Amino acid sequence: MKTRYLVLALFGVLATAAFAAPPVVTVTYVDPDKFTDVKYDYIPNAKEREHILGELKKYIEERAAKRLPDGSKLDVTVTDVDMAGGFDMPAGASGLWRTRLVKDIYPPRMNLAFKLTGDDGKTVSEGERKLVDLGFLMGNYSMSSDMLRFEKKMLDAWISKEFPGAPKAAANARAPRP
Repeated sequence: MKTRYLVLALFGVLATAAFAAPPVVTVTYVDPDKFTDVKYDYIPNAKEREHILGELKKYIEERAAKRLPDGSKLDVTVTDVDMAGGFDMPAGASGLWRTRLVKDIYPPRMNLAFKLTGDDGKTVSEGERKLVDLGFLMGNYSMSSDMLRFEKKMLDAWISKEFPGAPKAAANARAPRP
């Protein structure tokens, strides 16, 4: 009889875990036309601006979701994006000749606000952050062609610090058998 109750209880726990809602992460941009680097002055092509913002949005959503408990909700509001490097224009050149120079004096920066709510709808944490990675050139990027590699590294550091829960892939991995 006790075994039957134990099996039913175990089934209930497993069923609850299997049907737990995955975390939801939403990213919104406030007035992106005024962002430091994604505004029309620097990137006149609307398709390229949308691509950059879309890539950052997707990256935040995917990376943060891996560190949040099931059933939680994270809202991130980005108010500025200043990509690594700066734009330089040779003397006498038109705006079409602008070139992004990546130097240590131009670190990536991002301003954002966030609110994390639990599965019960109560606020777990919230705040505003001004992200900056002053050591962004210290990593090994020689083989990376990702134009947002510095911004993604900065976002990874923020997500890991702000949401210290173990990444789900690592938490669910089984230990190797001897």
